[in-house]
Amino acid sequence: MRPPEFLRSDDLPPMSRLSFVWEQRYFLLWGCVTGAVEGNIAAIVAKKTFEAPDALASFIWGLPITMNLVNLVWGAWLRGRRIVPTLRLLTLCAAVCVASIALTPRTWGVVGALIFAAQLALTHFLFSGLLTVRVAIWRANYPPSHRARITGRIQTLRFLIVLAGGAIVSTLFDVNPDSYRLIYIAVAALGLSSVIVAGRLRIRGEARALAHQRESETPRGGPRGIVASLREAGAILRGDRAFARYMAAQFLLGSANFFTDGVLVTELSGRMEFGYYFTNLFMLQIPTVLMLVAIRPWSQYIDRRGVVRFRVVSTALWLASYACVCAAMLLAQYGAAAWLWAALALLAAGRIINGVCRGGGSLAWSLGHLHFARPEQAEIYMGIHVGLTGLRGLLMPNIGAAVNALAGNASFAIPVALAAIALWMFRRIDHDTRTGLITPQGDAFRGRLVRPEQLPGSPT
Repeated sequence: MRPPEFLRSDDLPPMSRLSFVWEQRYFLLWGCVTGAVEGNIAAIVAKKTFEAPDALASFIWGLPITMNLVNLVWGAWLRGRRIVPTLRLLTLCAAVCVASIALTPRTWGVVGALIFAAQLALTHFLFSGLLTVRVAIWRANYPPSHRARITGRIQTLRFLIVLAGGAIVSTLFDVNPDSYRLIYIAVAALGLSSVIVAGRLRIRGEARALAHQRESETPRGGPRGIVASLREAGAILRGDRAFARYMAAQFLLGSANFFTDGVLVTELSGRMEFGYYFTNLFMLQIPTVLMLVAIRPWSQYIDRRGVVRFRVVSTALWLASYACVCAAMLLAQYGAAAWLWAALALLAAGRIINGVCRGGGSLAWSLGHLHFARPEQAEIYMGIHVGLTGLRGLLMPNIGAAVNALAGNASFAIPVALAAIALWMFRRIDHDTRTGLITPQGDAFRGRLVRPEQLPGSPT
């Protein structure tokens, strides 16, 4: 009996198979940790277990994204360091942080919620470093022609674990809110086990890359390395106009997402009085199920057509998702009681489309910068991309909470407008790429397998 598609390794390049197998085993354990502290679960726990105010719950929802602001620091610190020992160290530290949540008192009101927020902030600070390490592994071990496919299979496994873990955790919380103590200790133990598995990974060409970095004039780590990375990032945004345009469009699209979800989770768990499970159902489980279904076709599409064309198609779907959520929340606030079922149906439709978009978005978010970056600059491109993600994660949930407090559910019209502008910008970038006005420099652009009619300058 053949294993599911996302577990197969026999159809991958021979040099990539062993790394893929050990990465899957690592995520089989580590995915339980990430699922227990991801933004939606954390915001629900903050709101219902620690009784956090709406503004703090929105801030906690955005913490996993906000911590990406420090990614440039991680990129500078990682330069010249061995990848696997770094992966194991960060995994160990993050697991300890998650275990510490079990010690947070539930009866301290806002103080307990603030302690919970601080623990999450430190955890996701370490997660940001793990993300940088993970992308470095993918770049070294997987060729551009198969990178999206391999990443898609790893992401499928990770999200399956997050989906199952989220359902179990939210159900346990509904039964007994104090169960968070046992839950966070248990998932931390799984995280500690993944440190052992991570030690079996091997990085192709690492010795050669480290020798090249030692011979270069680029400082590694420390204040000098961070300053040098910031200067290099500024030079890239000034000099690589294609990447700068792509980042601007992605900033608007991501802002729409962070605005929507940050406000929606507080609306469902607060004013609409959904329980742990049903809030999690709309915020995480429905989108994750659809995301898992969509990852494979999206990965094939990205490998075949490239990330820019993907962004055009997926942004149109994101726009439809935000429109459905906006209509649903307006009906819930201003419509008669008889319209509640229509509002829930529209909300479910919006979250279904959201999940389809996330299937490809999870791949494009991890791999999109490689479409533009030369191999020797990949960490800095990744740092720019993830740092901007952190910036919108810091701003948009809080802006969303403030606007929602003033305008009610009419605030959900703002993400619709942001997504519409992003769609126009991505269409312009795609047109300029296909006609040869801009030529990305990354190996994911130059090395991907395409048909002649899909090359820049050729008609579609």
